Parts: sequence; C-alpha cells; structure tokens
Amino acid sequence: MKSDAMKENLSVNNKSLLKELGICPETLTNDCSMQDLDYYIGIVNLLTKHKLKPGSSALEKITAYREVLHFLCQLQAWEKIQVVLRKNFPINSNISLPLYEYLIFNELSRELLAISQEILTSLKDSEHDLTFVQLLKARAMSGTSTQLEEARFLLEELFSKSPSGTEIHVESLAYLGIRQVNSGSYQEGIENLNSALMKTGEGALASTAKIKELKTDILENLAFCEMNASHFEEAIKLYDKVITLREDLGLFHKTIGPLAHQGIISRKIGNYDQARLFLERAKSQANVIESESQVVWVSHHLAYVLLNQGDPDLSEELCNFSINGYQKFDNQWGLSDCYEQMGLICLAQKKFAKAEEYFKRSLDIRRMIGNRHGTASSTLDLALAFWNRRNFPKAIFYVLKGFYLYYKLGILNLTRFRRMLKLALVWTLGNKKWTM
Repeated sequence: MKSDAMKENLSVNNKSLLKELGICPETLTNDCSMQDLDYYIGIVNLLTKHKLKPGSSALEKITAYREVLHFLCQLQAWEKIQVVLRKNFPINSNISLPLYEYLIFNELSRELLAISQEILTSLKDSEHDLTFVQLLKARAMSGTSTQLEEARFLLEELFSKSPSGTEIHVESLAYLGIRQVNSGSYQEGIENLNSALMKTGEGALASTAKIKELKTDILENLAFCEMNASHFEEAIKLYDKVITLREDLGLFHKTIGPLAHQGIISRKIGNYDQARLFLERAKSQANVIESESQVVWVSHHLAYVLLNQGDPDLSEELCNFSINGYQKFDNQWGLSDCYEQMGLICLAQKKFAKAEEYFKRSLDIRRMIGNRHGTASSTLDLALAFWNRRNFPKAIFYVLKGFYLYYKLGILNLTRFRRMLKLALVWTLGNKKWTM
C-alpha cells in the first residue's frame, strides 16, 4: 500500500510539475519553436510515461527529473530549472523535500554535483544570478571524498562575495564551518559555526524557514564538536535542543541524526542498554521514511553497541551490512569507519593480523579524504594491533603518533586521555567490553 501511495504521489507530482513549468502537451507545436520542440517533447514523455518499479532506489526515483533538468539546460531555461530544483519530492507519504535537498538527504551528492555543474556550464555566459547553484555545488562537493578542498574554497568565495544579511552569506558561512568540523579543523569550524549562529538571529532572516532549519544544522554540528571533545552533557543538551526545534518545524526526517548521536554518547559513557534504545529508535524512524543510507549508518553504530555487550559475531554481521551499503553509495567516509570497526571486531575475535589489515585500510581512506580526526583514531588502532601481535616498538610508536595527532586537533583533554588509556588496557589486557 505504501509503495502504491508513493507511485500515486509521484504521478500527481509530475503532472503538477508540467503545469508549473508552463508546458501543455496538447499545444506544444504552437507554443515552442521547431528547434526546441524535441526537448519539450522529451520533457513531457519523461514526466508522463516514466514508470517506477516496486522497490525503486532513491536514484531511480529521480532519474526522470535528472533528465528533465538536462533538457532544460540545453534550452538554457533558467526559470524552469529553478522550478524543478525546488519542486517538492516525496521521501514517504508524509514528508516531501525540494529535489536538491532530497538528493543530499539520500547521499546522492555526486548526482547533485553533476546537475549543478551542468547548470553552471550551460548558463555560464548568461546574466542570471547563479549563486544558489554555486552553493548547491559546494554542498555536493562536501558530500564527496575527492573534492573536499574545492568545496572549502568555493564556500569561502561565496561568503566573501555575498552581501551581509543575505541567506547565501549565512548559509555559505555555516556550511563552511560544517565542512571544517567534519574534516577535523575544529577551532576554525567552531568559530565559523558560532558566527553563523549569531547571524541566524539577525533581522528579517531570523523568521525565514530556511534560516530556522539552518540554525538546527549549526547546533547539531556544535553538539558534534562537544561530543568529540568528550563534553558529553553539553552535547546531549544540544542534541535535545536540535530534536525539539526540528520537531517544532516539522523536520521529522532530520531527527534521526541527533537521536542516533545520543545513542553514540550513551555508548561512550558505558550505558549500553540506553544506547541500544536510542539507536533502535533512530533505525526505526529511518525505516519509516525509507532512508536506506540512514539505516546503513545507524546499523554501523548499533554494531558497536553489540561489540560493547560482548557479541562480536552479531556485531560483524551488522558491520558487513553497513559495509555493503556504504559501497553501494560510494561513501568512503562511512567505509573507513566500518573498516575501523571491523578491525576492532577482529581484535575481539583474536584475529590480530586481520585487525591490522582493516586498520590500515581505514587509515589509508581517512588520509585520502582528509579526515584528520579519523586518521588519529586509526593510528591508535594500529598501536593496539601491533601490541597484540607483540610488536611493541611499533605499538609504542603509533601510540605516541596518535596522541600527537589528537593534540594537533586540539581535543586531547584529560577525559579523552583516560578513555584512550582504558581502551588500550581492555584491548590488550582485560575484558573486551570497552567504551570508545
């Protein structure tokens, strides 16, 4: 029934889109030139004849829209392009997102990058203001593993060139801060996030829906920083605030992340039963909105809880599920996290050589994508693997190197040091029910 409802919603959406685009199938030959006729016929066919199969992926669901945008780029129809980009697209029977947000939410950043680049290329000689598309391009690049630096440069450029008090000015600063935090540049990222947070409360911008939503994104990333600095109480409070604000705004699809992070924090402080409740609730919500990428991500963190509770075999099963999902989405960030997790599972199973192999794979990816925090974590992981293999000189080398990398990140505080020491002791000498 849900699948049938989705098909019906998409069908209605397509017919509505034709009307919004000002395209009438019955009068095409009179409304456009012969030169443009084939493109418009193609658009009509895509929106009236494209059929979805049961169980279609998020990418398959937007295929027709992607092709429509391609035709509109050939026509250089900027106004119509904007209509398609902003057209609400259902993620389930209750929630719809603009097409560009739908792509980001479903981790289809490469698809959004290709779309935004084609628009910018087709309209490069026009006088249209394409700042919005440039911001989409920057956000899409931030979701890839190969163009993170280009994303930072573009966001810095957009922020410096956009007038103060505009949405683009605040958005570019906020997404720059988010990009910096995700790469481990915490001090710069936190400064930019706090500056953007102040700007969300200024003037008429404060009351716009986009800025209200952006404020929750900023708070979520500040909570993430508090969590990584081992300030768990502060992080929990911020995540609670994010959930409340998003529920008030009707952004229920965006409560999964902060809910899951509350589970992650519960696990870090050793409250595994509470962690499992949070994460299973988050996974349930991800299933309700049929978000495969979110299910994959939450499953990865559930696997950690199972490992903490002394069930490495079931943890391995969930981890393999997440590895397959991240490979499907070409999510290198997620893959590196899973390879680290698989290394820890191998340690619990006393497969020390295999653990070393997984930790090295994780470290290689994290270096490649510029994940400085992850690089530090994988470095300490290797110390554990070498210690268990009785290669003590290498173990000591990687311990010192790992601590130095955390020091450079500015997050090597007493709480983190104690947790790292406990982790090292239990993985080398004690019970494998550890906190991380």
